[in-house]
This record gives sequence, C-alpha cells and structure tokens, in this order.
Amino acid sequence: SRRYIIKSVIGRPKTAGTDPGAVSVSVSVSADGLNTAAGSKCHSSSINLKGTNHTNQVMNINTDGTEIVEAGYAIGLDFSGVLTAAVGTVSITLCPA
Repeated sequence: SRRYIIKSVIGRPKTAGTDPGAVSVSVSVSADGLNTAAGSKCHSSSINLKGTNHTNQVMNINTDGTEIVEAGYAIGLDFSGVLTAAVGTVSITLCPA
C-alpha cells in the first residue's frame, strides 16, 4: 500500500435520470473506518449527472491536501439527489506520491 495524488477527476453522463431535481456526484478521500460522506472532497465542484450525454466534465482538483490518498485510505463517490435511471462514468487518475 502506498500514498497517491489524485491528478484528475472526469465525469461523463450517459443517461440522465428522470427525477426533476438535481443529481450530482462528488469524489472524496476518507480514512479507514470512515464513510465517504465523512471524507474530504478532492475537487471544487460536483459532477452533474444530468449534464450533456457523453460529454466530459473535468473537475478542478484541490491542492490543499484533500487530493492526497494516504496508504490505507479510500476513494469514494458521494451521490446527491434521486438517481432513478441516471447512468455515467467517473474516471480518476492517480500518480504515486
């Protein structure tokens, strides 16, 4: 197990959900024993799961230490809103620290 730096987060919606409210996802880093909601979000905005289909949403990565994944930590996805039929991908690029 080793330390990593999150270099990029890219979201790409494939199918928008049918719920009328906003639906988004954020990437967070959390220590062992914590749920993802208790972790630190590693980027400044959120991925809009109702964005334009098949179009990349490139997130601005924080440089305040929240982009560091310590050995034993987890990278998680935090969803907000009602997902219904929302489908998409999140790509995360890591670099050894």
